[in-house]
Amino acid sequence: MTQTARSTTRGRVPAPASRILAVLGPILVLCAVLVGWQALVWLRDIPKFILPGPLEILRSVQADGARLQAATWRTVAEAGSGLGVSLLVGFLLASLLSQAKWIRASFMPYVLIFQTVPIIGVAPLLITWFGNTFSTVVLISSFISIFPVISNTTTGLISVDAAHLDLFRLNRATRWQIYWYLQVPTSLPLFAAGARIAAAASVLGACVGDYFVGSGQQEGLGFLVFQAKDRDAGLMFATLLVLTIIGFLFFSLTTAICRVALLRWEDQRL
Repeated sequence: MTQTARSTTRGRVPAPASRILAVLGPILVLCAVLVGWQALVWLRDIPKFILPGPLEILRSVQADGARLQAATWRTVAEAGSGLGVSLLVGFLLASLLSQAKWIRASFMPYVLIFQTVPIIGVAPLLITWFGNTFSTVVLISSFISIFPVISNTTTGLISVDAAHLDLFRLNRATRWQIYWYLQVPTSLPLFAAGARIAAAASVLGACVGDYFVGSGQQEGLGFLVFQAKDRDAGLMFATLLVLTIIGFLFFSLTTAICRVALLRWEDQRL
């Protein structure tokens, strides 16, 4: 074995150790951040209404655990429903837009305008139409998360290989056969990418919807943040932390599902 090969082998981390480092690394960084955060609060004597320490946040979670848990489940249900609506409706709209250039030229500008409308102006309008209900929050969540699904899926549906398209047409395939057996399989990777973006956006939409729609009888995490901002900074930070975790879990779960589905589809195609 040459000197270069020996030094390369020595510098290589074994696979089990690499997996352990991948798990322990983020945990150690998180512990260091929490310890430094708490030390900063103690050393600077920062008032808890400005910056509560991790221990203060933990005490708020223990004191309002039941309330925080109920709000969490409500927001998860709203975000999950909003994501489902955005995936279904977004895929159907993208399928329509992919059928002809004149359809895209006629409707895509309005899709873009629809996305640029501020949600802070749309939310009160939806509340006026549908009331302070669970369904209204779902609509707000899907309103925010639907655009990446439409955009990515449309791009995938129209990005078919020209040779494959000519082969389908040569064999007199119908429009439905071209769509189902050529366009849809081609669009799946980009649809998955749009779904991952929509998964994180749906949590943001649910939070915004809770902020406008929430009340004492139907508390979501967005409404809980609004209530806690002037009363309990520890609870506010705990709620923001839970929202961050939910967004991360939605993104990770959607990524895992898309990866498994795409791998199975590739296996079946091969």
